[in-house]
Amino acid sequence: MQRLLEHKNWEGLKKELKDFKGTPENVRVLVEIINSRQLPLLAQSAKLLLNHTKSLNQKVLKNLIDMVIQVHVQTIEHVRILVSSFKLISQLMQEYKSDMNENLFKLVLRCCFLGIPQFNNIEFEGVNSDLSSDSDSSNFQDKNSKLLAKLRTQSQLLLQCQMRQFPIYFQNNWQLLLRSKNYQEQSLISLMVHEAGKKNKINIISTIIVMLDLLNIGKWIQGYDFSKIQNQAFQPKALQFYQLSKSLHETNLNLLQNWKQLDQQLITMILKLELVLINSSQILTKIPETLGVYPLFQLFLQLNQTQEYYTARTAILQIMNQLLCDNFQMIDVRFLIQTSFNRIQELVKQQQPTLLQEYFQILQRVQKNNHLEFIQQSNDIAQDLQDLRQLCLTNGIIQNYYKLIEEISSVQLHPSVIKIISQIAYETLNNAPEIVQFGLNILSNLSESFWEQQDLQYIQKIAQSLESLFKLITKEEKYNTSNLKILFYKSIGTLTSIKLLMNIEFVPKIFETFFSIIQNNNIHVLEKSSWAAANLSAIKLLDPSFYNLFLTFVSSSKEKIATNGLRGIGYYLQRAKEIPNIKEVTICYQKLLCHKNPKICWNASSSLLNALTNPIMEQLLQEQQIINGLIHILKRRDNLKAQIHGIELVQKIQNEKFQIDVIKLFLQIIKDLEGEQNNFIEQKYQKKLREQIFDLLSQYLQNIDIKLLIQQLEQDLHNDEVLSRLLEEIMRYLYDQKPENAKILFGKGEQSKNEILQTEVSEDNEKIFQNFIGQNQLVQKYLKVDHDDHFHQCFQKVVRITQVIAEIIHESNIDNFVSFSIINTLDEFGSDPYFIKLYNNI
Repeated sequence: MQRLLEHKNWEGLKKELKDFKGTPENVRVLVEIINSRQLPLLAQSAKLLLNHTKSLNQKVLKNLIDMVIQVHVQTIEHVRILVSSFKLISQLMQEYKSDMNENLFKLVLRCCFLGIPQFNNIEFEGVNSDLSSDSDSSNFQDKNSKLLAKLRTQSQLLLQCQMRQFPIYFQNNWQLLLRSKNYQEQSLISLMVHEAGKKNKINIISTIIVMLDLLNIGKWIQGYDFSKIQNQAFQPKALQFYQLSKSLHETNLNLLQNWKQLDQQLITMILKLELVLINSSQILTKIPETLGVYPLFQLFLQLNQTQEYYTARTAILQIMNQLLCDNFQMIDVRFLIQTSFNRIQELVKQQQPTLLQEYFQILQRVQKNNHLEFIQQSNDIAQDLQDLRQLCLTNGIIQNYYKLIEEISSVQLHPSVIKIISQIAYETLNNAPEIVQFGLNILSNLSESFWEQQDLQYIQKIAQSLESLFKLITKEEKYNTSNLKILFYKSIGTLTSIKLLMNIEFVPKIFETFFSIIQNNNIHVLEKSSWAAANLSAIKLLDPSFYNLFLTFVSSSKEKIATNGLRGIGYYLQRAKEIPNIKEVTICYQKLLCHKNPKICWNASSSLLNALTNPIMEQLLQEQQIINGLIHILKRRDNLKAQIHGIELVQKIQNEKFQIDVIKLFLQIIKDLEGEQNNFIEQKYQKKLREQIFDLLSQYLQNIDIKLLIQQLEQDLHNDEVLSRLLEEIMRYLYDQKPENAKILFGKGEQSKNEILQTEVSEDNEKIFQNFIGQNQLVQKYLKVDHDDHFHQCFQKVVRITQVIAEIIHESNIDNFVSFSIINTLDEFGSDPYFIKLYNNI
C-alpha cells in the first residue's frame, strides 16, 4: 500500500482498501490519504480508521477537521466522506479531550452545522450547505435523502459528543442552539417541529435532552414568581430559562396533539423530553394546571385505552408517577387507583408483563402522596387486592404484589384491607429469602393500631415465625445475607416500640434470643442490631450478657453503633440490681463524656442520666473521673444539649467545693451564650439551658455560706463584662417566662414610672415610638407584668441571685472597680416585680 501511495496509484489503493489489514504501516497509509485529501478514498479511509483511533495523534484530528470544513456537499461521495469523517472525529475527540484547545473545539462545532440546517444566529465561514429535509430544492437531495438523513444524524451525534465533553461552553452559550421566543428563528426547537425524518427528529430531541441535563434549570428558576418579572426591561437568566422551559413544554404538547399519526418511538422520545423537562425545571408547578397537568392527564387516559404503544404508555406512566408527587388538583386520584387495578388485572390475565411495574408504581405513589384518597377508597379495593393476589400467584409475578402490599402497609386502612395485610405478612415471613424481605418490611411499617386489631394467636404466630427465621439466618447460607439481617433487625427494633406487643410476656422473651450471634457482621448490620438491642433494653431488664454486648457497641468507631450502645447500657444500668463493674463503667462514661464527637458526648450524658435514676448507681458520682467528664461537658460550647444533661447530672452532687466550681462554669456559659442568640435552630436549647442555670444558681447561692462565696467568687465577679452578661441573661430569662398578657413599654430616660404607665407607649404605638427616636431621646424598655404565680416564682429566683452577687461585691476587699450602672441595677433589682426595667434594653 505504501508503494501504491508513493506512485499515487489511487485505483490500486482503492482495491487494496477492500482487503485492508490493520498493520501500523497500513494505518499510516490511511492517515496519509486523509492528509493528502484524496476524495475518492477519504470515506473508506476514515471508516477503516475507526478501529485504530488509539494509534492516531491529534494532528490527524486537526487535518481531518480542516478537510471536512472545506468539503462542499455537491456529490454523493462528499456526503459519504462527511458521514465517515464525523464518526471518526467523535472517536478522536474522546481520545484527545484533555488536549483539545478552544480553536480546535470551535472547528469541530463548525463541522456539526454541515449536517444541521444553518442557524440564523450562527454564521460559520465554510458552512455553505442547507441539508434540511424541508429544503425544496435539488434533485440531488430527493435522490439521496437517506444518505443526507444519515449525515444529519451523524452531525447531531457529533454535537452531543461535544456537549458531554465540553459542558461549560454550552452552559454559557446555550442560546446558540435553543431559542425560546418563536419558531421562526432557527433552533433545535424549531427543527424538532419541522424536521420530517423520524430518526433525525428523535436525534434532535436527544440533543435537547443532553442540553437540558447540562443547564440545571431547576437551580435557577426555583422560588421565582415569574408573573412579577416578565415585563421588566432586563430579563434575568431565571426568566430566560423559564421561557425556554415553557416553550419546550408547549412544543411537546403541540406535537402530541396528533399522537395517533406519529410513530411510537417518536411519541416515546417526546414524552421522555417532557419528563426530563418536568424533573429539571418543575415547569408544571409554575404554569396553570389547565396548560400543563390537564393535557398530560388526558393524554394518559387516551394512551391507557389502547392495547399497543407499549413504550409510549411506559413513558406517560412515568410522567404520571412524577405528577403524583406534586399533588396536582386536576388529577382524579380515585379514578387513577381503579384504572391501575383494572389494567394490572388485564395484563396479568393476558400474561403480558410489560407495563405491570409502572401500574404497580402508580398505586405505590398514590399511597405515598395521596393518603386520604387511598384510605377513603381502601374498602372498595379490598376485593381487587384479594383477586390480584391469586392472579399474580398463578402467573408467577407475586413479588410485584408483595411490593404493593409493603407500600400500603404503612397507612391506616379499612379493616378489610388490614386483614389482607396480616395474611401477607405471615405468608411472606415463612417463605424463600427473596420473599422474606417483603414480610420484614411490612412488619417495619405496621403501627400500633394494626396490632390492636390482631388477636393473641396471630401475634404468637408472627413471633414464632421471626424465631424460625432467625434460626435460618444463623444456619442456612441462602438466608445468611447482610441485606436480610439488616431488614430483620430493623423490624425487631420497630416492633419493640409497640407497647401492646411488649406488654405480652412471651414477645420480648423471644426477641431477647435474637442477639446471641451478631459479631463478625458488617457495619450496617451492627447499626441495626445495636439499635434494636437498645430499644429492647428500654423495655425490660435484659440478660447480663447484654451488658458486655453494649460495651462492645460502645467501643465501635462508628457513631451510630456507639450511640446505640450508650443508649442500651444506660437503660440496662437503670434496671440493674447491682453495678456490673464500677471501674469498667466509670472508664466507659469518662471516655465518652469527653469524646470529641458532640453526638457521642450528648448520648453519653443522656445514658448516664438514665443510669442515675437507679439509686444504686449514684455512687458513680463519687468517682472523680465521672466528675471530670461532667466538667468537660459544661465547658463545651458546641453542645447545648449535652450541657443541659450535664446540669441535670451535677445538681445530684452535694459538695460545696464542686458547687463553687460549677458556679464559675455557669458564669462562663452565660458569657458564651451571647454569640448564639441569633441561632434559631438552637434557640429552644438556649432557653432550656438558661432556665436550668438560674434554677441551680439560685439554689447554690442560697445554700452556700456567704463568706465562702466571697472568698471564692469575688475575683470572678469584679468584672464588668461578666456582670453585664449575667444581667442581660437574667432579663432574657424573665422575658422567656413572661405571661401572655405582659407588655413591653417604652419611656424617655427622664420619665418616672407613673408617667410611663400613664402613657403606655408600647411596640404597637409605632408613631409615638418613632417620634422618640427622631428626637434622639434616650429610650428605656420596661416589662409590665400583671400578677402571675409562675412568673413571680421565676422572678424571686433571679432576685436571690442578684442580691447575693451584690452582697459579694459590696463585702469584697478587692479594689477592682465595678461600673456604677451595674451596681445600681443589682441593688434596685427586685424593688417592683410588676414593673421591671430591662437592663441594656434586652
